[in-house]
Amino acid sequence: MKHFGPLLSLVFLVSSTVLSQPTHAGERSFSVPDIAERSVQGVVNISTTKRLDERFSRDPLLRWFQGRSQGRRPLANSLGSGVLIRDDGLILTNHHVIAGADTIKVNFADGREFPAILVGQDPKSDIAVIRLETPPDGLKPIKLGDSDALRLGETVLAIGNPFGLGHTVTMGIVSAKGRANLDITDYENFIQTDAAINPGNSGGALVISQGELVGINTAIYSRNGGYQGIGFAIPSKMASSIMSSLVEKGRVDRGYLGVGIQAVDSKLSKRFGLDSKQSGVLINYVGRNTPAGEAGLSAGDIILSIDGERMMSPDGLRNVIALKGEGTKVSVNLWRRGRSKTLSIKLGLLPDSERVSNRAPTPKPAGHLNELGMQVADLEPGLRSQLGLGASIEGVVVQSIHPRGRSHRAGLQPGDVIVRANRKPVRNVDGLKAIVTESADELLLRIRRGDARLFVVL
Repeated sequence: MKHFGPLLSLVFLVSSTVLSQPTHAGERSFSVPDIAERSVQGVVNISTTKRLDERFSRDPLLRWFQGRSQGRRPLANSLGSGVLIRDDGLILTNHHVIAGADTIKVNFADGREFPAILVGQDPKSDIAVIRLETPPDGLKPIKLGDSDALRLGETVLAIGNPFGLGHTVTMGIVSAKGRANLDITDYENFIQTDAAINPGNSGGALVISQGELVGINTAIYSRNGGYQGIGFAIPSKMASSIMSSLVEKGRVDRGYLGVGIQAVDSKLSKRFGLDSKQSGVLINYVGRNTPAGEAGLSAGDIILSIDGERMMSPDGLRNVIALKGEGTKVSVNLWRRGRSKTLSIKLGLLPDSERVSNRAPTPKPAGHLNELGMQVADLEPGLRSQLGLGASIEGVVVQSIHPRGRSHRAGLQPGDVIVRANRKPVRNVDGLKAIVTESADELLLRIRRGDARLFVVL
């Protein structure tokens, strides 16, 4: 469970116990009973079991709660939801609903129960696909809708299995689109809704007025673990793309550009000469031997659009590149030194893991920049080793930040390595001081933070 503020928590919508055993808005007519009765036939309740680790059975409190299992390994039972996508028994749900399950059972609204098997799962998006072992005749899947066509305020129904009660329908509206930075999954582009959803709704359907699926209900904000009016669903466009990869390959091969990116605030926009009406994502690092490097992208470029789709945020760009997939050629429109430029780039395959450095350096004090509110140090051999920097990297490391200075307000942190200032290389503290002295007003810094590269305006 992740906390947002002192009282607010984020809750995955799966209920658990422990036992001893394309559509377009404006063209839609809406009839709640018709849509609800039709859609509920395509939403299933999912129950899973898995045997817990033996060490849990040695916990006195857990043994008491289990009613003394008499030496048997306890079972964890979880309840969630899923959406029937095809009449061959293919079901879309959340990864956290079926994660680690030894057995999966699926219940339909008419009371029928069937065993299911796992087809594939993708923890990075919290999507999983299961299939009925022996699908019966007469299944009524829910048609996939176009989540991109959703409009704010549009009416939606949420269908699932809250608290294990069984098939339940609630109604609300689309409260927001493109929600990210929630730390729910690695890839986030959530639909936010106020339709009542609760634990057990995970993997259930979010449908529109023609009964088409536009989202997979996944998580809620909550103070008490229950409904508080803010729920999140994975858009059908993302879910269906991941589902296709899992069905065809058993895995998800995401597209890879090979750049570090950050948001463009008003100061950066002004500094890079970007029109106030334009939006984009700033490249702060280009990796060697990557698709971006081979295509000629550079740090300081601002990506405006990909294949004509405007890039509004780093999360949006990351999602678009990932879903395009390996080997896809994309048209990237960017802003470089006051001019628009378009490049064609063939995407690579996203590496399985990316190295992240969390080491905290302890540099020796070397210089104060009172006008910037920070203390910096030259990169001595000991510091290079602590920071994991090669001998070819030049710059100065930030040792401390004054809590009321310009550097603090700009977001600089101890351990940041300043490599360029006003587009000039920084080789040592004296060099940085000279550039600061020449600066009439704002200062554009390029920094390294672990494996990340950032631009900062002071």
